[in-house]
Amino acid sequence: MHVPKFAMSRFPVTRIQYWLAVQCCVVPPHPEFQDEPDYVARDLPVTDVTFAQARAFAKWVGGDLPTVTQWEYVAMNGNEKRLFPWGADLEKGKIPPSHALAEERSSGPLPVGSWPAGRSAHGVEDLCGNVFEWCLETGDDKPVPAGVIKGGSYFSPTADCKNGVSQTLDPLQGYPFVGFRVVWPVP
Repeated sequence: MHVPKFAMSRFPVTRIQYWLAVQCCVVPPHPEFQDEPDYVARDLPVTDVTFAQARAFAKWVGGDLPTVTQWEYVAMNGNEKRLFPWGADLEKGKIPPSHALAEERSSGPLPVGSWPAGRSAHGVEDLCGNVFEWCLETGDDKPVPAGVIKGGSYFSPTADCKNGVSQTLDPLQGYPFVGFRVVWPVP
C-alpha cells in the first residue's frame, strides 16, 4: 500500500488542547467544561465533539483528521497488517490491560499515554481502546466526511478494537466515547 508521507500526533487531542481552541474561538465551548480543565481532567482525551468540531481543531493546528488509510497504515505498521497496533498478543482472547483500555474496564476514558505497551511500531499511542477516533473516509482520493470511527473505546469488546474494523456514527453528534487525533502532510 502506498501512502503519501504524513506525520500523526502521538496521542489523541486532550481536553486542555481543545480548551485552548475554545479560548481562541476556533470551536464552540465544550459542553463538559467551560473553564480550564482541572489538573486531573486536562490529559483526558477530548470527547463529545462533532466531526466538524474535530476537523476545525485539526485545521487550526495546520493539519487534518487522518483518513482511514492513514490511520490503518500507522496502526497496522504499513503492509504488515497487524491485528492490533502492538501486534496480535492477547490474554485469554482479550486485550491485555497493559496495552489498552477496553472491555469495559472503566466507566470512561483515562489520561492519554497510559498504555505505552500498546503503541504502534510508529510510536503512536492510544490507537486501540480508550476512545474511538473520528477519521476521514476516502473516496476518489479526496477526503469526504462520513462519520467514520476507528480504534474502539473503553467499553468496546476486543473485536471492535481490531485495526481493520471501522464503524460509522452521525457526524453531527458528539459522543462521550469518541475523540480524535491530527495528521500533517510531510513534504
